[in-house]
Amino acid sequence: MLRQGLSPAGAPDRQAGEAPQLLGLLALEERKPKVVVADKGYDSRLIRKALREQLIQAQIPERSLPA
Repeated sequence: MLRQGLSPAGAPDRQAGEAPQLLGLLALEERKPKVVVADKGYDSRLIRKALREQLIQAQIPERSLPA
């Protein structure tokens, strides 16, 4: 199991729902996970696309729509 502490969803280094730390971590092929589990703060098209391209299952809940 690969665990990585990432910044919280509202941290200033996050832009438009993207997590550069997560995408960089996925580049480490020798430790590529089969599944990524994250909270809805990491729900973005970019992250989901990157995971699909690497055949990694995403377990990330979708963000709620504003009421």
